[in-house]
Amino acid sequence: MTITVGAIVAIAIVFLSLYLKTQQKEIAVLFIVSGVLFLFFVVLKQTGEALYVIREISQKSSFREEIEIMIKALGIAATAQVTADICRTAGENALAGQVELIGKTEILLLSLPLATRLFAVLQNFLQ
Repeated sequence: MTITVGAIVAIAIVFLSLYLKTQQKEIAVLFIVSGVLFLFFVVLKQTGEALYVIREISQKSSFREEIEIMIKALGIAATAQVTADICRTAGENALAGQVELIGKTEILLLSLPLATRLFAVLQNFLQ
């Protein structure tokens, strides 16, 4: 799916949800959530192909573990963002903030081995 098709689908969902909001607000929210999830899974399918190539390249480089951590962090960030956006659409801003906090914390924990190695390299460099 190209950005043009994705944009058209998103705009169609917005117009249909605006119409539904006048009739049944709950159905409109469910419609938007369904549209967001549909587009998210389309993006996941497309990025799956790119991630395969990146993994192939990383296996041949000396930065394999670092690239894997970056890919995982990107996945966590995307999942947290989409989930938080869905919560905001449903009017649950506090829940959205907590989802974002969980995502940030998970990325921090995931990156600790990289930070440890970076500090070790800096320490060796400064000695």
